[in-house]
Amino acid sequence: MEPATTTVITTDWQYWVGIVVATGLISAAWTTFWTFLTDHWKGAREGKATALRAAIALERYAIASFPVAYMGQDYYRERGQPWLNEIYDTLDLPGDAEWKQVEPHLTDEALSFRNLVALAQIRGGHAKYFEGNPYQIDEETLNLGRRAWDISEKLRRRYSLPEQRDLKFQLKELLGSGADQV
Repeated sequence: MEPATTTVITTDWQYWVGIVVATGLISAAWTTFWTFLTDHWKGAREGKATALRAAIALERYAIASFPVAYMGQDYYRERGQPWLNEIYDTLDLPGDAEWKQVEPHLTDEALSFRNLVALAQIRGGHAKYFEGNPYQIDEETLNLGRRAWDISEKLRRRYSLPEQRDLKFQLKELLGSGADQV
């Protein structure tokens, strides 16, 4: 009888160890899965927030650029000189570290916009000082405004952010014949 009791105790011991191990494995799997989900959701929220801040900054840049189209020609007729003397350089995009949750091609477009501004400043400055064409700055500024608006719309579409239809409509109304520029 004694060996049977020992076997039952051994079997009981193995059973409980198996339960503990199985519970630990299930718990570890659930924790890993839940951590993955919450990190994914957190990353998606962070990416969306970064995209929203970038879209707003790019729209602000575009809006600051569009008066060239609206008032530039009238200003030239009245004063005999171009509207702008330099290209806008104020763009408040989120910091580099905040972009890790945004899709790489959109990150590239948004962060590379600063490079487009720098190149436009070089082209505009060269045209003004060496070619005697101060109007290149107006053209470069208007093109940058269009590009900023385009990148903003891409960010809004990709991250399901509300479109700025009212703002876009007002800009088109403001620009009148230049409505295709927005």
